[in-house]
Amino acid sequence: MAGSLAPATLAALFGLIIGSFLNVVIYRLPREGMSIVRPRSRCPKCGHQLAWFENLPIVSWLLQGGKCRACRAPIPVRYPIVEALTAALFFGSFWLLKPEEPRALGFVRAAVLAALVAVTYIDFDHRIIPDEITIPGMVLAPIVCVLLPSVMIPERLYQPLLFQLEGKERGAALLLSLAGMAAGAGIIWGVGFLGRLVFKKEAMGLGDVKLMGLIGGLLGPEGVFLAFLIGVVSGAFFGIVYFLVTRDRYIPFGPFLALGGAALLLCGKEVRHFFWVTYPGWLR
Repeated sequence: MAGSLAPATLAALFGLIIGSFLNVVIYRLPREGMSIVRPRSRCPKCGHQLAWFENLPIVSWLLQGGKCRACRAPIPVRYPIVEALTAALFFGSFWLLKPEEPRALGFVRAAVLAALVAVTYIDFDHRIIPDEITIPGMVLAPIVCVLLPSVMIPERLYQPLLFQLEGKERGAALLLSLAGMAAGAGIIWGVGFLGRLVFKKEAMGLGDVKLMGLIGGLLGPEGVFLAFLIGVVSGAFFGIVYFLVTRDRYIPFGPFLALGGAALLLCGKEVRHFFWVTYPGWLR
């Protein structure tokens, strides 16, 4: 059963604002010496400082025809896309809450999804995943899981193993968070190590290792394994299409790991059911 429409709609409106801020983060964070707070937003072409009415998410871009009001330089369509995507993810974070799940879980999901949006676009643009996002996320993930065990244990997935006695939820959530962090980082490190042996060049960056550690810290060992599978399949499909169009063999892997993590965060039950029930049924 879907969550309440009113909180989800408010979350979407807030997501538009956060999406506008994420555009600043995506542009400035990879550029050394640039603050994501100051100065105020301005046109990168002419330096025109944007007025408040030029900063309205999506609306300003549409009213200005996708161009700077001062110099008429084109504003990339990515800006409203990031804002709309973030709003949709924030909406889903609350709309997809189960009745038994606490409202706080929606806030956690929204915050993590916002970070994954920033990671995705930065990695596509610069082929890096900033430590400023992943390292704080890895530190906070176990803390969040202890304070809110339902982040780690949707619908008591691990109850047969770790919840025989009441009152063990927080300790088990911490254990699973740390195990998931190690599993996520270890999978990517292992793939990178094998890639170096086989191809004699760097196959995975440390940014991917830390990103998967962050995702594992919130999903646990089983969840991060499924997120990795989604990343591999979606990345392979996109890579084939991208190569056919551009003849470029390199694509960043971070966005597809982020896609896998987002899928498990929003639709964990459905994704698990597909992998463990539906798909094996097709093979019989």
